[in-house]
Amino acid sequence: MYQSIVRTVKKDWIYVILLCVNVTLLFGVQSHKESNELDSSGIIENSVQDVRRGQLFDMLQEGETNQGFVVLAGVLLAAVIAGIVLLIVFLMRGFSCRKKQCSIASITHEEVQAEEDVAYSTNLDTVQWTFWDVCKVLIVFFSAYFSFSVLQELALSLLGVSGETINYDFLMIMDMFFSEIVAIFFLLRFVRVHHGVSLRSFGLHVRRFGMFFLFGLASYLMFLPAFFLINIVTILVGKMFSIELQPQEIFYMFTQESHFSAYQMGVVVLFVSVIGPLFEEIFFRGFVYRIVKKYCGYIPALLISALFFAYVHHNFMAFLPIFALGIILGVHLERTGSLVSSVVMHALVNSVSLALLFTLIHS
Repeated sequence: MYQSIVRTVKKDWIYVILLCVNVTLLFGVQSHKESNELDSSGIIENSVQDVRRGQLFDMLQEGETNQGFVVLAGVLLAAVIAGIVLLIVFLMRGFSCRKKQCSIASITHEEVQAEEDVAYSTNLDTVQWTFWDVCKVLIVFFSAYFSFSVLQELALSLLGVSGETINYDFLMIMDMFFSEIVAIFFLLRFVRVHHGVSLRSFGLHVRRFGMFFLFGLASYLMFLPAFFLINIVTILVGKMFSIELQPQEIFYMFTQESHFSAYQMGVVVLFVSVIGPLFEEIFFRGFVYRIVKKYCGYIPALLISALFFAYVHHNFMAFLPIFALGIILGVHLERTGSLVSSVVMHALVNSVSLALLFTLIHS
């Protein structure tokens, strides 16, 4: 064991150094947040943000309605009913969407035996990367995030931009966006160079895209009843144990009407509804789930990857719904052999949540 660690340090010393730097910076940032009040240079005061959080949560609990919210609620109610019907049908016919058992569209045996599908099916169960490789991707992500943050501060200082004109929330989201691009590019490049896993065999292919899109849509409809039920249970548990429940941090940004320009708001919506789900599915389902399955098996992989997926969102109110979503998305990967349906379902969950928030806070 000791010799293995020494060999890893010698071989991947650059990652070890970056890991130490990232851990130091993470602790430094956390300590800074706890010891200093937020200044007024483009950032909302703590007291004001706390009030807005309380107001937003009150609206979510009390269901303050307007015409847009009522319309969307009616659409979601119809979607819940459709989801229950679909769930009954799928329970009777089965969920498999691989080989000849696909419930949405017939797939011939010859199609299933196509080269890229065979490669993906094999790689799904016989991945060669390790947990240390997963750590490498996370190290690259955090290194890129801190690097972009530092470069951003340097650029603003050199340009002499006033802090009062800077939207720090938007810059933070852009840092996350670019960091995810770097990390995912590194991940895909890594599995291709070191393990011969192409984009197609990784699950990112367009063959039968329409079928997988429909499967993701149908799965979202079937997930809706459970999603609302889990949220209700979470609220009841919070009240029972006097736990303060708050929506995820990013949702507060949308309550600040003058905080974002139309362009910035569009970028944030794109990030939350499309880019985020795509990158998260590549990492959590395409990468993490498969390595956990290699060492622990199917069911532990579903639970562990979903637990990790829910934990990184750092929100108690969203923990159980995200955990359940993570399990369903893992099942998607197993049943379809593709990340397309998982990305579609994930994007729908985020997009509808944003739509509900918009209609709730805007008349």
